[in-house]
Amino acid sequence: MNAEAGRGRVLIVEDEALMVRVIERTLSREFRVGQIDVVYDGKAGLERAMAEPYDLILSDIRMPEMDGLTMIAGIRGAVGPNRGTPIVIVTGHHDEGTAAAAELDARIVRKPFARQV
Repeated sequence: MNAEAGRGRVLIVEDEALMVRVIERTLSREFRVGQIDVVYDGKAGLERAMAEPYDLILSDIRMPEMDGLTMIAGIRGAVGPNRGTPIVIVTGHHDEGTAAAAELDARIVRKPFARQV
């Protein structure tokens, strides 16, 4: 992501409204991300990722319509603007998705998380 203030474009794929607000606030205030797009399920996330380029994609695993791992596999397996974009999975399920995330070149952040100084 571009280090200049007000730069960068992030896609959040998360079905929990509270978590969306926490992530949006953190990205806006702490990282000064210029544009944040939000969708609430994996199917919409895949559609958006196939249509628009992003600097970073953040996704939950368990969501309606399509889970996050299936969405990421679709992004990585297709010729699209985000095939090589960094993807971070944000999940509260500690053992879920670790091996699959590694195979899909995605990183995992476990919920709950706290700001570190």
